[in-house]
Amino acid sequence: MKKRPTMLTAAFVRTVNVPGRYGDGRGGLGLTLLVQPSSRRGLCKS
Repeated sequence: MKKRPTMLTAAFVRTVNVPGRYGDGRGGLGLTLLVQPSSRRGLCKS
């Protein structure tokens, strides 16, 4: 399991491959990335 980042960087967003919710460490007050399984054999990042 990868360690969650303290900041969301472009490199992390590009390479993350585990579904889940990732934040920038500001307790819900900053950016959030949601990674979900896609119906087309991949991941959907939003």
